[in-house]
Amino acid sequence: MQMICALLVFQTGELPAPLGRLSPWLDWTGAPRDEILARLSAQDHRRFIKTHTPLDGIPVDGRATYIVVARDPLDMAVSLYHQGDNIDRARLRQLTGQPDPADRPPPRPSLHSWLLGWIDWEGSPLGQMDSLPGVVWHATDAWARRHHPNIVLVHYDDLSSDLEGTMRALAARLGIAVPEATWPVIVRAARFEEMRARADTVAPDPADILKDRRAFFRRGTSGAGREVLSPPELAHYRRRVGLMAPPEVSAWLHHEGDQRETSLSVRRLRGRVAGGRGDLAHWMTEYADLYRRVTDVALFPGSLNVVLDHEYRLPPHPLRLEPAEYGGRVGMNLVPCRIGAIAGFVVRTDQNEAGTGHHGRHVVEVAAAVNLREALGLVDGDEVEIVIGD
Repeated sequence: MQMICALLVFQTGELPAPLGRLSPWLDWTGAPRDEILARLSAQDHRRFIKTHTPLDGIPVDGRATYIVVARDPLDMAVSLYHQGDNIDRARLRQLTGQPDPADRPPPRPSLHSWLLGWIDWEGSPLGQMDSLPGVVWHATDAWARRHHPNIVLVHYDDLSSDLEGTMRALAARLGIAVPEATWPVIVRAARFEEMRARADTVAPDPADILKDRRAFFRRGTSGAGREVLSPPELAHYRRRVGLMAPPEVSAWLHHEGDQRETSLSVRRLRGRVAGGRGDLAHWMTEYADLYRRVTDVALFPGSLNVVLDHEYRLPPHPLRLEPAEYGGRVGMNLVPCRIGAIAGFVVRTDQNEAGTGHHGRHVVEVAAAVNLREALGLVDGDEVEIVIGD
């Protein structure tokens, strides 16, 4: 994901510096904190920062977007095991000021034995974030925030099965416009094989702690964990996950069932119905033909106001009614959506999107071909869900 963000920001396959310098790992102890912060402060491009800390352990700022990448926990664990063999422990101790061990460390267990121990580890997730309890804790917290406007959930398997589609959807969520001719270049640079071939500059190793940077890109496909365990051991693993995670979180982690809930192209906004000023009904009546030409729908004059508990920002390239054709004073944006079983449009003026209009960005207005209050039997205070991009 670091590489994908770099490619979207710089829009070239030839990055201006090694990836580890462009995107520091903020919570890694191998570099002085002041040095990392100074490097970030000097950057004049859009920043993208790596962290392994769950969302509940870092400040969540409305000015930043947080991308949480999930992976099958067993595959993550197998990768962790192999990466452990690729770390130069002496170099790591040197960077972190740790003494050399007094005794020779015992031989490492086999992958199979180690993985069974990882599955059954009973400690606190706060003490070992790369344990199974830690992975589930991280995923459960991210899942609970999935409807927040600046929280984006991505699954590793989507990057493998549809890299370009996922990159395009991510660019839209980040508000990054990429010229069409650039897409083949940056998608190719993001592919696993290409990154492994360029491991010297794209492996996350700014302090030279990896024995072999190419070995960091070991496999790149899913299923490694299931290959190691027997059917009874897999069943035991799923029971363990079931004790820690709600079913929907387990389904997301294992990429099972309907994934639309976390699709990059789908937003689900939940809020409560509220009264409005009535101004929009007048303009929708006066410019009914213009609305119909843009939406191909004869919209009911008026909108349903929904108050969210967070801000909603428009996606790039909404449908538009320009000021010159809409009374000369204000532009109108329209985004296709669905509320209940009824198709409609989120409608928002340029002023409201800028935060200077009558409604704040936590208010969403929805227009449809019918009176939504009557069609859905809604009154002020009712909770509704608006689905965008389904």
